Amino acid sequence: MSLFGLLPLLAFSAYSVYRSIDELRAQGLAALDRRANDSAMLIAQQLDSVFAALRATAESDAVRRGDVAAAYETALRVAEVDPRIVGISIVEGGGRQLFNTRRPLGTMLPSPSPSLLALQRPVIEEGAHRSRRW
Repeated sequence: MSLFGLLPLLAFSAYSVYRSIDELRAQGLAALDRRANDSAMLIAQQLDSVFAALRATAESDAVRRGDVAAAYETALRVAEVDPRIVGISIVEGGGRQLFNTRRPLGTMLPSPSPSLLALQRPVIEEGAHRSRRW
């Protein structure tokens, strides 16, 4: 008779352990999801900040005047001040790099690869990237 009394208790204990593990797993997934969303928002804020700095550089007086040397100096200062920007490369409509802040002004720069040109074509043709949200 005692075996029949222990069987429901054992079944209830196993069910309780299963539910506890399931609840812990759900809490862990929810925490991971919150962390991923928080990280995505922080990355988006960082990108928005970097793009704002790059837009300000692109809208500088030197760029409007077409003064490549002054535009290079402006871009160089922006790249030096913001550690998130590794370098700024300016490419004309035909795909030729005018300058790259990782190289001294006047350095012969390689032509971009066809795959890079394919990525740049919509930006050059439309003046802006198609999707502004990541």
